[in-house]
Amino acid sequence: MSSYAGLDPVVVKLIVHLNEFLQFPESTVPQSKLISSAELKLKIDSSLYENDETAKNVLPVCLSILRSEAIGDNEEIKLDTIKIMDSILYHYSFEQIINLFFNLQVLEEGLNIGNNSLRILITKIIKKSSPSDLIANTIFLHKLIELLNSDEISIGLTNEIEKTVIKLCQDGELIRRRLVSQEILTLLFKLRTNYKLLPRLLDLLAGIIPTFQENLIELPKELYIIPLDEFNKLAQDDVLLITYIISFYTKLISILNELNKSQRDLILNNIKSEQLKYITEIYTDDEYLSNNKHFFKFEPVELLIALSYNSIETFKEMNKNNLILSKMIDEYKFREESLVLISNINPSLLMSSNDFIINLRLNSKTIMIYNNLISTRETFNKLIELNNDIKDFKIINFKLDTETFMKLILFLSNFNYSTEFLINNLSNCLNKLIDDFNSNNILNKEIWNLKLKILDNLLFKNSDLINVWEPKLKGEYNLMVKGSEFESKIDVATMTS
Repeated sequence: MSSYAGLDPVVVKLIVHLNEFLQFPESTVPQSKLISSAELKLKIDSSLYENDETAKNVLPVCLSILRSEAIGDNEEIKLDTIKIMDSILYHYSFEQIINLFFNLQVLEEGLNIGNNSLRILITKIIKKSSPSDLIANTIFLHKLIELLNSDEISIGLTNEIEKTVIKLCQDGELIRRRLVSQEILTLLFKLRTNYKLLPRLLDLLAGIIPTFQENLIELPKELYIIPLDEFNKLAQDDVLLITYIISFYTKLISILNELNKSQRDLILNNIKSEQLKYITEIYTDDEYLSNNKHFFKFEPVELLIALSYNSIETFKEMNKNNLILSKMIDEYKFREESLVLISNINPSLLMSSNDFIINLRLNSKTIMIYNNLISTRETFNKLIELNNDIKDFKIINFKLDTETFMKLILFLSNFNYSTEFLINNLSNCLNKLIDDFNSNNILNKEIWNLKLKILDNLLFKNSDLINVWEPKLKGEYNLMVKGSEFESKIDVATMTS
């Protein structure tokens, strides 16, 4: 015990206990409480690392346990040991870990051991390298991509590898060059042809594509291009993979704004003529993939929504050939996908749809469409110019259920321009909000929360507009946020029902 002078007592007990495992592996029983306590202390108590004695005393014992043949298949103690190492190494940089504790060969050894938890720990250490190019000429990038090609690794390790490779690419030009070297590309193309593992490649590509600047062209487009004939075959054989592929292209569209112009143009030119076309046709062509499209009917809609915001010109181009907007407007009353699309699409695309706006009825089904039109000043002005329902208190008062009414007022209170309209043109709605739905009358938690958000918007987001309404709104707000009246009323209502 004297050799551990100056160490924390819990840490000393841990070292002694771990050494017992090395000496008497078959008879030693894990002290779970001690191990958990030590693990937590090692993670949160930074004072233990004012010098490196704690780490220098604990880590070698941990390493010996992981290497011990005598301990063999005792997964419990090995997992505890890895957690202890993770708690300690959390406090050190990559350079410190390499210089003080483990050389690169030890890390490589850890990746080669078939233990997912240990591999996750090593992968986390690799992610710490700063700058990332420190490891560009090591075996690690190759090894991580090689591991992705194994269907035996855990989801946790898969996720950690993907995060690590993306982080390395973000910070390292040499890493990006290494990624497009022939040795790494060979491994990536193995993933591309393995449909079971293809989602791993797609997740990785969605993360690394934005890290490439002018040299994105060096990343072969064949890695992320799924030709039409291949897509159609997969649609019959593996509908789950199809949803993943469409979602990947949605991610690709969603990151366009992170790219420079040459990157954006390259991506769009690569996927516009075929991939965007066949995904759009899943929505617009009722016959295309009709047997299976119910499994992935919303994924194309999500892509079109992303496209409408991230490349509106491309959306308009697709619309010319596929009549997306016409189909959406014609079908939103009875087709759920169209309702979702029209409720979330870039509202500027609806500016020329005068007949649609005129005939749009305000109800619980269309409330999210109204929300979308309210979300920009231009479309809101068009809405109040052409649509009568939004201006008619009788419709709002008598035809809307409570939740829809609350949502409408909330949406109007979200923006300065629509709040002004609410106060000047729909003041009766504010009276209804305060008088009919005062805090003493609300027993529904969803309605309570909606009202609170409305008051929060009016009092703190658009306070310069509320004028004479301020005392009433503030009084109602104070009543709602001060005490537990709501909870107690719910309890009483529950007991008496």
